[in-house]
Amino acid sequence: MKQNPRRIGRTDISDLNEDPVVVWQHKNYLKTVFTMALLIPTLVCGFGWGDFFGGFIYGGILRMYIRPPYIRAQIQTLTIRLVSSFNRPLSV
Repeated sequence: MKQNPRRIGRTDISDLNEDPVVVWQHKNYLKTVFTMALLIPTLVCGFGWGDFFGGFIYGGILRMYIRPPYIRAQIQTLTIRLVSSFNRPLSV
């Protein structure tokens, strides 16, 4: 089997470009990151404990810098596995 030299290193992602969830995520990536990383922790701490500023600093800013890289990689791997398991059909 011989490879086409013009296609080496390229992948067909036409199915991803047609998926509405992926298109929405691509368009709203920065808004989603800001909301989930800073706004949600601030609101949870603010309404839960009455400390909006502490929620922003500790729950939003410091948790991104204090967590060791190996734990961050483990959480990312677990998240990817959980999300990908939702796309598989259930086996009996």
